[in-house]
Amino acid sequence: MNKEVLIFVFFLLLSSFFWLLTTLNETYEKELHVPVHITGVPQNLVLTTNETDTLRVTLRDRGFALASYWISNKIQPLQIAYQTYAKYNGQGTVPTSDLQRKLTQQLAHSTKIVSIKPEKLMISSTSERPKRVPIELSGIVTAANSYRIAHIRFKPDSIEIYGDKSKLNTIKSVRTKAVKVVDFEEKVMLKACKLASIHGVKLVPDTVNVEIIPEILTEQVIDVPITVINVPSDKILRTFPSRVKVRYVIGSSSFRAIGAEHFKVIVDYNDIKHNVTDKCKVRLQSKPAPVVKVQIETQEVDYLIEKKAVSNHVR
Repeated sequence: MNKEVLIFVFFLLLSSFFWLLTTLNETYEKELHVPVHITGVPQNLVLTTNETDTLRVTLRDRGFALASYWISNKIQPLQIAYQTYAKYNGQGTVPTSDLQRKLTQQLAHSTKIVSIKPEKLMISSTSERPKRVPIELSGIVTAANSYRIAHIRFKPDSIEIYGDKSKLNTIKSVRTKAVKVVDFEEKVMLKACKLASIHGVKLVPDTVNVEIIPEILTEQVIDVPITVINVPSDKILRTFPSRVKVRYVIGSSSFRAIGAEHFKVIVDYNDIKHNVTDKCKVRLQSKPAPVVKVQIETQEVDYLIEKKAVSNHVR
């Protein structure tokens, strides 16, 4: 039984070997990633394009040759001399023909270059002083039910950007690449979060750590005095009661800082001067920013309009 198994395995391996030889002898196209390094940048200049970029090169050859490039890392990064191409005002372009020539030197004679992407390699630099800008989070970030986002912190909280002065003047902040963090109840850490690239602008650094801190929501009720507005100078508007209860939801870390003075509940004389009932509507005019789901428990109150007494002064 063991002998039959060994014979079967032997012929299976032998057939696999011949199949592999036949397969690798066919002609294929394979895309490889080739790093590009820009060298010799003067010390008084900063590249606003990447010092290290990557070309996507499609090669055509027999499977043996393509496999050798992939397994042995035979293709080395291309070295691009800054002084050769950055001719005008620190700007320049490395044409496809030069990239192809440098790459061909590392390839076998049988290997053909089908395509190189990007077709042109841009070089851009600046001597302008950098500008420091804050970071903003981009994407979908929502806490779980009964929670809210209390803080979003970045480390670092700002970065330096390099580029043409006219372009830097238009940039007020830099956003992260879109993230998606949903239904979380505990602190979330996003390490090395990539920043969204800006054409012709270098970001230093180009990644940040993001800390998203949630907090549980709590419901509160507070008595708020009613403020009457637009009352003529010869009249007095009184409401009964003079205060109403306001129910709201707020984060647990902020509720102690909120008082009745942070809300404004009003009754507008213009709403009731032609009113034929003895009730007037109560409206919320303003509330503090951290508060959500605000509800006035008493929507209507009784009111009384009085005329001010006129006093005569005799001299």
